[in-house]
Amino acid sequence: SVEICMSQGVRIASTPVPDSYPSMSL
Repeated sequence: SVEICMSQGVRIASTPVPDSYPSMSL
């Protein structure tokens, strides 16, 4: 799933897809 990693370490999943998909960290 596409996730946005904040500096605080908070992950925000922008897509409701399974974690089997590659994740993108910004």
